[in-house]
Amino acid sequence: MRQTKPMPATVQRWAEQRIGPVVAIRDASHDWYRSKVWELESSGARRWYAKVSPSEKFFTRETRAYRHVVPVLGHSRAPDLVDSRAEDLVLLLTAVPGAPAPGLALTTG
Repeated sequence: MRQTKPMPATVQRWAEQRIGPVVAIRDASHDWYRSKVWELESSGARRWYAKVSPSEKFFTRETRAYRHVVPVLGHSRAPDLVDSRAEDLVLLLTAVPGAPAPGLALTTG
């Protein structure tokens, strides 16, 4: 069983400056010690994700992908990058319908 990770206050304040007051926070990290992801709920039941990258390399790679590759996929086919903050290696993403692939128990067929 993994330990629940609290969201850093600086990350929450930064996210709220972009999306407004947050009414609920849920740890959505993967079962990996460097995974730091939180699902945020703002007023009107809108959902977002704040993700702290494990390193500057991952942050740079993921930020570039969300800015330049994801828009080509089309609206609602992948999360949109709302904003990023290099000082905290954090990305703020929209939520999209669906389930994470690791939890789907997919087969090669």
